[in-house]
Amino acid sequence: INAEYMGIQNLLMEKVATTYFVTTNITEYFEKASPKAVFYKIQVKCNEKEWYVEKRFSEFDEMYKELKKKLPSIPERPPKTVLKLKSAEGLLKRKQELNDFLKSLVIRPELLNHNILRIFLQLDANNPDTPAPVPIKLGELTDLPLGVRDFLYLEDQGILFIVLSDMNIGSRVDAYFNNISFPWDKKKAEEKITVGALLAYSVLKDSEYLNWKFERLWVKSYGSQTNILAWSTPITLVAVGMDDGKVHCLRIPLDAKGAKHEEYCSLQIHKARVMGLVIDHTKNQMFTVGEDCKLKITDLSYQQTHSEFSVGNYELKYLDFEADTQRLFIINGAGELYIFALVDKKPEFLKQIVLGSVSVVRGLAMHYPSRYLFTCAMDGVITMVEYGAAGKEKLTKIIGSMKVPENARCIQWRLKKMELISGYENGQVICWDSQRGVISYAFSPHTEAITRTFWDEKNEIIYTSSKDKSIRIWKFPSQWHKYIYREFAPVISAPSEIKAEDKKEGGGSDNELDEENNSGDDDLKGWEKQL
Repeated sequence: INAEYMGIQNLLMEKVATTYFVTTNITEYFEKASPKAVFYKIQVKCNEKEWYVEKRFSEFDEMYKELKKKLPSIPERPPKTVLKLKSAEGLLKRKQELNDFLKSLVIRPELLNHNILRIFLQLDANNPDTPAPVPIKLGELTDLPLGVRDFLYLEDQGILFIVLSDMNIGSRVDAYFNNISFPWDKKKAEEKITVGALLAYSVLKDSEYLNWKFERLWVKSYGSQTNILAWSTPITLVAVGMDDGKVHCLRIPLDAKGAKHEEYCSLQIHKARVMGLVIDHTKNQMFTVGEDCKLKITDLSYQQTHSEFSVGNYELKYLDFEADTQRLFIINGAGELYIFALVDKKPEFLKQIVLGSVSVVRGLAMHYPSRYLFTCAMDGVITMVEYGAAGKEKLTKIIGSMKVPENARCIQWRLKKMELISGYENGQVICWDSQRGVISYAFSPHTEAITRTFWDEKNEIIYTSSKDKSIRIWKFPSQWHKYIYREFAPVISAPSEIKAEDKKEGGGSDNELDEENNSGDDDLKGWEKQL
């Protein structure tokens, strides 16, 4: 690891991953009397070691099915036949097809890092000192009453906030009509159907993060779906954005360690679902965006919205806030990024840029120190954006894009490994080597759609939540094993969406931003070299 390239000096002390040279070759087939079946003899080479594995076609088929459950886009195994193969010609053809199939698997690093293929090839049995590094599950919270929409873990306070929602559209429609209150209807709160809820848990863990325990503190139920959470430690306020456009705020006295909550306010801020929510404690205000295409700023002291701004013609999907520079970053349903500055508590438009996706953006991650922004969309496009320093927003540009499997819902940036971590509709999490554009590792922490992820860079822990009514916590290894088999062609492509006028705005040269950001400390410098 080159510390100058990464910009992190202490990475010099981190252990570098073991590198393996792996090859396979099916040398022959033969029939055994017991069990009576045809076996294929596989020669496996890993660095200086060599061994043989004997497998039946049914074992190839079982391995293939298990891999297909866990990982995306697995190469197809040879087809089955209606009748048992007996002729030398048919068996020789199957031998060659299985040989090609196995070679197509071992050129994939995420497969060689997976236990299913490792056990099949007996890699760990023949390399006992170097087992494959895999994520370790530290803890989980399962059997929640509803699907998880969002969560916030306050490590210093040992408190976990979770917002749940009924994911069944039929149940939500029933609840909507049941919960309508007319002037003559004196329906009691307990008679209303719960569609969303805010839960608080205390979290206990040991110093090594190996044993996690959760204890429920309290529950707050709502008649509308909850969607998003925000927290501010200085003012001890948690805010919940709702599907009906409301925001509910609660005070959490920290001296009670989260065991108590006090209603602060409930505000009807938007006319449609609240999609983004940030609390700025320095000015005691709250920023929200909704599917009504509005950006709104609410004064928490007076509990009133004092500024609003119409942002384009499409539903707004994401909001992030860079506190140091007082800038807001907003993404809409059409894949457009907007940057605003706060001037006298009012939003001032600075820049708009079209991202590289043609479908709805479902995930946003920002790395403030290096001013990089990452988005993932349902069509499987990850876009990397370099945004300018304060006052130089007009130089914001797309620096590259990467095609991944479709239906990505969340994205995180792992700085030390220069990996993008994406969560998917089918419950998978995939780690992408951003420099080579290939998968480093993939696994399935959930059985249904992943709704939110959070990456703890310091402790190398990922938190995942899902519609399957669970939250799980995983410790990542500091390095994946590295398998060398052939040179990869990078799939990161140069941006085509950026407009000529975008390059000329700001009065500076095209290289002005590059000169400022692309120093020896630039952790994404390698991407532009590939472009």
